[in-house]
Amino acid sequence: MAKEAVLYKYRAMRSDGEVVKGVLAAYDPDHLYVQLENVKRHLISCQPVDKNKFSLFSKQKIKIREKIQLYEAMAQMFNAGISLLDCLDLCRRSVGTTSMQDITNDLYRLIQEGQTLSEAMGSYKNIFSNIERGIIKAKEETGDLHNAFSFLVKYLVHKDDIERQIKKATRYPAILLTVILATIYVMLSFVVPEVLSFVTSIKPASELGIATTSLMATSSFFQYYSVHLLVGIILTVTTVIVLYRQSEVFAYNCDKLMLNFPIIGPLIRKLEITRFCSTLSSLYASGIPITAAVKTSSEVISNMVIGQSIESAREEIAHGKTISEGFEYTGEFSAIVIQMMKIGEESGNLSEILDQVVDFYNKDIEDAIGAMVAMIEPLLTFVLASMIIWIAVAVFGPIYDLLADLPI
Repeated sequence: MAKEAVLYKYRAMRSDGEVVKGVLAAYDPDHLYVQLENVKRHLISCQPVDKNKFSLFSKQKIKIREKIQLYEAMAQMFNAGISLLDCLDLCRRSVGTTSMQDITNDLYRLIQEGQTLSEAMGSYKNIFSNIERGIIKAKEETGDLHNAFSFLVKYLVHKDDIERQIKKATRYPAILLTVILATIYVMLSFVVPEVLSFVTSIKPASELGIATTSLMATSSFFQYYSVHLLVGIILTVTTVIVLYRQSEVFAYNCDKLMLNFPIIGPLIRKLEITRFCSTLSSLYASGIPITAAVKTSSEVISNMVIGQSIESAREEIAHGKTISEGFEYTGEFSAIVIQMMKIGEESGNLSEILDQVVDFYNKDIEDAIGAMVAMIEPLLTFVLASMIIWIAVAVFGPIYDLLADLPI
């Protein structure tokens, strides 16, 4: 009976003298020592980890760029005729972060024990997605792992580009919104009360205008109930997140609501369709049957409404309808996507046509994100300006009235 590997938390010293921490599977401390020595790390201390109390996947976080570098290296070495084990051996010695080095080290061990690469990657389901493992498995059967790694590089680069576009588009508005909210809180909680106390000392509250009285009421609310407001917001957001994760009905209705939002809804739809078409194009070009390719591609979709529509389309295709007819039946895909799919079917170049759809939508997404940012920035600036004008009118209005009443 084969000995079962145990997870170890360890501290080790690299060849440059830096002490690193990590988690690695080994049969015993001696085996752990050998594995670390193979990647030029000297074991300092180790401690076995109870798998029931420790999640390996939650501790090891891998960035997309790290996986892209891994797949690029694997593709180049495979193209040079290097075996899978030798490729992984070279990668585990050269990859940068400790987490990635531990993972490639463990993949090397699992393959040595007789597992396939896709089976070994299955031990890290929170790191290697179903699509990544599915592509590797499909190409293992045909012996074409080089194309699998090349596809995964292309797939992850496109995914990374979309995520960076979204982060870039939302970073400045998020910072601006945070600054505005902080400014409003400080002014209403600390600055405005001091100024209003001076105003009420020179003019009775009953004689103040609506701008001043409303500002006084708002300021008092922030002073006494700001903590309650913050707690309420946190509880509301937490409740929504929990319900979204636990209730499919709630999640479906939320996703449906998001698709119906102006500006944001069309952008979400374009992003989801772009992800789907890009993945479907690559899977179909890899020789995976269309129904299996559609099912696997649907896993990149985060919106349940579009995800269920893709599943409906897959069922229609499985029952004999063409690809374009299956997706037209759902009503969630635009006329241009359906038309392009139809052209791809008739010409036999579905993968190339889907790539054209992705290129078209990528440009459309960039324009939509730019338009959204262009709209958000002046809107937030308008909110801040309105707040300042409101405070100015509320504070200086009574002072001006007092000065006007003074005898000349």
